[in-house]
Amino acid sequence: MKFPVLTAAEAASLTRTDKTSVSAIHAGGAPKAIPLAIAERAMAAHEAGEEFQIGVLTGASTGPSLDGALSKAKAMKFRTPYQTNADLRDRINAGKTRFFDLHLSMMPQMTRYGFLGPVDVAVVEAADITAGGGIVLTSGVGTAPPSATWRTG
Repeated sequence: MKFPVLTAAEAASLTRTDKTSVSAIHAGGAPKAIPLAIAERAMAAHEAGEEFQIGVLTGASTGPSLDGALSKAKAMKFRTPYQTNADLRDRINAGKTRFFDLHLSMMPQMTRYGFLGPVDVAVVEAADITAGGGIVLTSGVGTAPPSATWRTG
C-alpha cells in the first residue's frame, strides 16, 4: 500500500489534548481499538503527572469501548451530542466532562461549519481499506458524509 498502516497505539499517538471526532451511530459500528489505545495513553500521561483529555464528537451513541473506556481513563474533556454510558454520565453529572445534547441530525452540519471548533483527528471504524487508500465504512458511519471519498495521508 502507498500509505502507512498504523497500529491502534500509533494512531492514538496522533491525538492531542484537544478535539477528536469519532464517527459512530451505535455500539456495533463505533471504533473500538483506537479509543482503547487513547484511554491507555491518557492513563499513562496521568500517571506521569501530565494532562491528557480530548474532546469527542460523535454521530450518536458509541459503547463501552469508547465512552466507557475514555471515561474510566478520565480522558474526555468534552462530549457531544448523545450518550448512553453510565461511566460517562457520572462524569458529566459530577462536572468533570463537559457535555451538551444536540439533535443528532444537527451534528454533521454543526461540525462541518466549524461551530464546535476544528476537528484535529477523525476516527472511524473501517470494514476495509482499498489499495488506493479509500475507506469502506462500517454500519456506524455516524456523521461521515454519505458521498465522501475517504483518503488517507
